[in-house]
Amino acid sequence: MVAETVILEVAPPGPDHWTEAWITADFTFRNLGDAPEQMEVGFPLSCPSCIWPPTGEIQEINDLAVYINSLQVTPHLETAVFPSHYNDLSLNCAVFDSTFPPGLDVFVRVTYTARSLFVSYNYHIFTYMLQTGSGWYDTIGSADIITRLPYPANALNTWLDRSGLTGDSPTIIPTISGRELCWHYE
Repeated sequence: MVAETVILEVAPPGPDHWTEAWITADFTFRNLGDAPEQMEVGFPLSCPSCIWPPTGEIQEINDLAVYINSLQVTPHLETAVFPSHYNDLSLNCAVFDSTFPPGLDVFVRVTYTARSLFVSYNYHIFTYMLQTGSGWYDTIGSADIITRLPYPANALNTWLDRSGLTGDSPTIIPTISGRELCWHYE
């Protein structure tokens, strides 16, 4: 995978204090081999920490759209198991076929709406799972995670939680500019 760019465009909270974010995830894949590779690609429709109060049910994406090189494709539903250092995770995934020609970039775009995980009248949490890209063979070049808020961002009105991250990576603090928070990984 050459690059991943995720944009979370957060809507202002509604009268019931819930809010949504419109998610666009762009992936650039490049086959570094000498022959075309055909495989199923999957995108998780939920995450283990996506519990939707007050029901306690796991929040699942229901409006996912997938595009390969700008052409919309129709995924099918499968359950996939992701290894975890706590327990293996079984998640519903949107799965679609893709061909990766040697030496050429393939662009995949995924869009959907996420409802915030409501914490209080002042805090809303959105999650995005990065672990699923780890199955790509060879290197992952870069990832940019961009959150656009409906108001200017600053250290007093954002909460940057690393509790779901593992490994020896140092804490990565986002760049804050206007109403955007940007994380960059390589």
